[in-house]
Amino acid sequence: MTLSAYAFDHPLLFLRLQGSVLIVNVLLGSMVTLRTQIVETGRSEQTMRVLAFTDPLTGLPNRRAVSPAVEALLADHQRGVPGTLHLIDIDHFKHINDEHGHDVGDLVLMDVARLLSACVTLPGDALPTVGRWGGEEFIVIMPGTDRTLSQRRATALLQEFRRSSWPHGLKVTVSIGSSTVATDDTFGTLLFRADQALYRAKAAGRDQVVLAQET
Repeated sequence: MTLSAYAFDHPLLFLRLQGSVLIVNVLLGSMVTLRTQIVETGRSEQTMRVLAFTDPLTGLPNRRAVSPAVEALLADHQRGVPGTLHLIDIDHFKHINDEHGHDVGDLVLMDVARLLSACVTLPGDALPTVGRWGGEEFIVIMPGTDRTLSQRRATALLQEFRRSSWPHGLKVTVSIGSSTVATDDTFGTLLFRADQALYRAKAAGRDQVVLAQET
């Protein structure tokens, strides 16, 4: 006699057998659902991490994300490796928004991000970090770059902006404040000197680079 025939002759056993099958199916279904939820949770957490450290418009690292690169720059200096921080501000960006609208302003921001990402590295350079510092201001962290090389790179960058094509035929230039890591620098002091240099670049007429005073 087969098991199924035996079970039909014994209704109670049949019900128990059906119940066991149902429980197994429920457990299997729950395991699949749980696994799917775990995978989706992992993806969601990864997405949240990306969003937390990425500027949504330009796709560049945001202010929070560039901090480790600056800390690494300071640590390199302790080992005798130079490093530079550039603060880069789009000249007359408010005028672009006021005259052409924020959509055009956003296009300019995205194009600036692409230009910076493409132009700050030359063959043989250490890998720089390009980030959006906020508004129309960008930050570039350049390891292995001393004061002289920093000025050369920044000047070349100004020239790239001058000859690039921009949305609606706009002329887009930038001002750059540059500070090279000095002894006993912190993130705050390095950034402060770059910010002061950027202020001087703008006060002097924009579309230029100013190196921070050495300490």
